[in-house]
Amino acid sequence: MAIAAPSTNSLVQQIKPGLRPFSILPHNVYSELMRELQRFACRAPSGKVVLHDGEASERVLVVLDGWVASTKCLEDGETQIIDFAIPGDVIEPASGDGRTAGFNVEAMSDARVSLLPEAHWEQLLSKFPQLAEIVENVAAAARTRTSERLLRLGKGTAQTRIAYALIELCVRLKAAGATSVCQYHLPLTQ
Repeated sequence: MAIAAPSTNSLVQQIKPGLRPFSILPHNVYSELMRELQRFACRAPSGKVVLHDGEASERVLVVLDGWVASTKCLEDGETQIIDFAIPGDVIEPASGDGRTAGFNVEAMSDARVSLLPEAHWEQLLSKFPQLAEIVENVAAAARTRTSERLLRLGKGTAQTRIAYALIELCVRLKAAGATSVCQYHLPLTQ
């Protein structure tokens, strides 16, 4: 599904993978982070569940390319998307017990993710305080998105919720350097 905001520019901007949140790190830190992310990288074809709700989760996921989503399954088998993750997003799926995933992580497009062991990730955060600060900022943005979504679920119409979601994705993609205008491919079938 292609989404376009009003624009005189008719060229659809292709989503270019990048890890912009980390690009402000000093070169040596960025280089080491990229080496570590590549070391634990794997490909996930569209539709593949990378991590299942309730599964042992002693990993942190960093999206390198493509789109993934955190999802929950209902008893009737229906899947509900909780949040989208784009390149540069960090997903810490552990639930309250710290050992099991609290949701599924599913590739919405062909994606590449880094599945870092949690202990290894914690070492990187300790070694590089600048990285820890960026990760906290990314997590704070996710918390803000969640609170905005909850507000719209409680008080918004269906049209308002859809409009907000499309605008939110546009803002996130622009910030990630994936598009310069609000035109993007939304990898959903429903």
